[in-house]
Amino acid sequence: MWRLFRRSGAHVSWDAVRYLNQSALKDALQVACGVLYRSSTAREALCEGVHQPSPETTLLLLDQFKTEEGVWRRKDWVERFEAAHRSQNEVEKMQLVTERFRQWFYAREAQRMVHMDRPHDWYPLARYTRRRFYFHCGPTNSGKTHTAIETLIAARSGVYCAPLKALAGQVWQTINARGTPCDLMIGDERRFAGGAEHVSCTVEMTPVDAQVDVAVIDEVQMIGDTERGWAWTRALLGLPAREIHLCGEARAIPLIKKLLYSTFELKHLEIVPHDRLVPLTITPCLNGDLKQVENGDCLVCFSYKNVLHFKRTLNNLLGAHRVKVSYIYGGMPFEVRQFQMTQFNTGVQDYIGGKSSTQHVLVATDAVAYGLNMNVERIIFTTTKKFTFAQQPDGSSAGGYQPLAAPLVQQISGRAGRHGLTRRYDCGRCTTLRAEDYAHFASCMKEELQPIPAAGLLPTLNILLIQVELCLIDWQKQNGQKRVTISDVENLNASGKQCYEWVSQFFASESTRNKQNAEQEGGKGKDQPYFLCDASRSVLKILSALQDNDALTLKDRILFSFLPLNDNSNDALQLLQAYAADHASGVPVSLRIDKEFANYLQTARGIDIRVVERYFKRAEMYNWLSWRFKSTFIFRDDAEQLKKPVLRNGSDFRNNFV
Repeated sequence: MWRLFRRSGAHVSWDAVRYLNQSALKDALQVACGVLYRSSTAREALCEGVHQPSPETTLLLLDQFKTEEGVWRRKDWVERFEAAHRSQNEVEKMQLVTERFRQWFYAREAQRMVHMDRPHDWYPLARYTRRRFYFHCGPTNSGKTHTAIETLIAARSGVYCAPLKALAGQVWQTINARGTPCDLMIGDERRFAGGAEHVSCTVEMTPVDAQVDVAVIDEVQMIGDTERGWAWTRALLGLPAREIHLCGEARAIPLIKKLLYSTFELKHLEIVPHDRLVPLTITPCLNGDLKQVENGDCLVCFSYKNVLHFKRTLNNLLGAHRVKVSYIYGGMPFEVRQFQMTQFNTGVQDYIGGKSSTQHVLVATDAVAYGLNMNVERIIFTTTKKFTFAQQPDGSSAGGYQPLAAPLVQQISGRAGRHGLTRRYDCGRCTTLRAEDYAHFASCMKEELQPIPAAGLLPTLNILLIQVELCLIDWQKQNGQKRVTISDVENLNASGKQCYEWVSQFFASESTRNKQNAEQEGGKGKDQPYFLCDASRSVLKILSALQDNDALTLKDRILFSFLPLNDNSNDALQLLQAYAADHASGVPVSLRIDKEFANYLQTARGIDIRVVERYFKRAEMYNWLSWRFKSTFIFRDDAEQLKKPVLRNGSDFRNNFV
């Protein structure tokens, strides 16, 4: 911790201080703080100086600062402040107060703020908003989200928080089609309707800095996800909406109640139960016979490789004239996914209505589980195992094949039999492709789901900035500098290796502290409603990749680390390193891959979807950075142009990738 002054008691002996009288100096400080309080520019500078996300938090700190006796313990500062007051140099006085405020913050408040015990305190605007909650709970296909979105559309302003880009896009189109202007925010992309008071976004992009009338947080049970749960926690605690509609499984109710109890909002929670609108039936397995696949079936795989395998197999086995195979997976470009969804939904209904003799089948990963409006008649699991990553005790991640969990099996199966769409059967059906998977599948479908134990957390940008600066101060002291000043910190910049090391240690220590608290007295001690999300494949991986770049500022380095890393390949990380090097040099950051991609399209004999996807992901990476670093990542239009050859020609690209 930054010990810029020492607390030796509650009382300061002013008899030993040979300055202007105590009362006059205190009055001068009060006046200076009042000026800072009233100036929007000064408030912004104060927020930036102590890495606070909102003026409300900073002003509360300022009120505490100006009454602290310890503020006057720095003799050299008091002399300078007195001199500025005597000479009526108001500018210098403001600068001195700002400097001392930062010193006081790092000595008294910073260490407390980096602990993650009270994450609701990170969002003061939400704490000042009178919020009411409606939890729409029930199984899939029960109309939860539909009901919430109808309320959202009728509101004067609102935000929809989706678990997937594709779902954010669907709702964005729906709201605009209903005549309500709506913006789209999905990390790497923005689409503005012009004067819109509504926004549809991925949950990671949830705006927590502007009040709205209605907010919808979809698939809220994902608050317990080991990697992404933090985004739902942030939305729940931080959305400054007067009315918040939560949509998800009933097993999330106990945890939601616990979190709202901590914010004193539990009394404003209303549970709205929903029943499934279309019955769901388990049917016999296919015994490996793909010839039993029929119109409206969805084969669920758990890897991109298997999606392509089953797509090819169905085409070869059944013939393209008889069956049209659409496909969806997590990394698919947004517009391409929309095309595939429309192709499948329209084809299924045309076959049922007699307009076409071609059956339509979908092959998809578990991305189909979360709210996508698909006309699926039957879900067929091609396997009941999935490759998953787990965080190790040393903070690293290791992967392996694990049996599917019951919540995921039930979530996916529930997508069969969509209410409101044309169907051949009066119920949704679900089964497995292979007999050896059927027992586990049937067991999962019968299992009573357990409550979600805890909500995910991830340190914010500001928390990581404060933590690294605290480590910088300690490092300075250990290297012989007894007193560290504000200017020292502003002129210092942690090296890439230092930043990675200190952030890694912070994650490890917070994770250990969280586990120890949860295990107190055999698990009966301090109640822990939160856990630290696994950052080994996101924040820590990027900080590790940028270790050798010491030119980045601390803030830029941390902001780079929040980039959604959809491509973990060495080539992608090397491209990111090149982007960071150009940005640190202050030169315009070129896209680098546009000419390479154009050459590929001209010379390739056949379009390989894997190659196309790599370029898409890297263009999306550039776009994400361009929205955060607008002065250097200035070629966003080039990244958009890169996508157009793929999105322009539906027959050659969107439908015939393989």
